[in-house]
Amino acid sequence: MKPEHIRHTCTFLLFSAALAGCAGLDGQDGFPGPKGDPGDQGPPGVHGPPGKNDATSGSRLLVRRRIGSDGSSAFEGWLDTTTGQPCTYKNPDKNTPQSTEALRCIPDELTHGNVYSDAACTVPLVVAHSVLPPPPPPAYAWRNEAGKILYLNVGQELANVTAYDFKVMVGCVVFAPVDPASWHYYKTDQIQHDFFVVSSVVTDNPP
Repeated sequence: MKPEHIRHTCTFLLFSAALAGCAGLDGQDGFPGPKGDPGDQGPPGVHGPPGKNDATSGSRLLVRRRIGSDGSSAFEGWLDTTTGQPCTYKNPDKNTPQSTEALRCIPDELTHGNVYSDAACTVPLVVAHSVLPPPPPPAYAWRNEAGKILYLNVGQELANVTAYDFKVMVGCVVFAPVDPASWHYYKTDQIQHDFFVVSSVVTDNPP
């Protein structure tokens, strides 16, 4: 091979090697691929604060809600955690000189304390027929005494009781049912009205 051919060949090889050592520029991005399947649903978020007109539980009364199968919900009432019973705000002194605008959450299930354990008719008893289930503890009763509502805590069953009933125009007489063996008597203790949660009305400030 002639010297000039050798020189040209070496120059070509060196130029090729230089090109091989240099990276070219990146090409343009291709078209985006098809959209993938949605991922799994994430955990529920933190429950937001109650709305302006939403009822909220307190230290003793818990909100009871009615939940629909479609996810709807509505305020149902209150549960008194001290008595273990649903309650409704009422005025225990309505139509009496002691009446105020304050409402108290009174148990929804109340037995009537309709007889007495003394001949003066001053100590109420709760009486229940054997066909009825006994009052479940804790149980509460009420009685109207000369226009004033008394609330009673129903206690244990009493044996060998002579009960009395108050008859208008007659007074206190022995309670004498037709089937005395079928009746059960329960001790009661009066509950002061301030035992129940009291409420007050608050008006919002204007917007």
